[in-house]
Amino acid sequence: MCPQGEAVSDENENITELIQPRRMTEKTAAFYVGRSVYWLRNTRKDDDGREAVGDPRLGPPYVRDGRTPFYFREDLDLWLDQKKLKK
Repeated sequence: MCPQGEAVSDENENITELIQPRRMTEKTAAFYVGRSVYWLRNTRKDDDGREAVGDPRLGPPYVRDGRTPFYFREDLDLWLDQKKLKK
């Protein structure tokens, strides 16, 4: 293989390591926020009921793609920031 091809291949591998997806599965999101998948599932269910009666959500916001819930990194970061104790 030519040296140019090797350089491009190495460059692509480095770029792939730096790219982090915006949309996370519940397993990745749970790890990211330091909670269990079970907690996220229960909170989603409870929050759907809370929203129906106008109460604020307790868990992070999510979206569904079909039946699968996904979380966006920006939403998780904002949710975590809101959970910080005020001094």
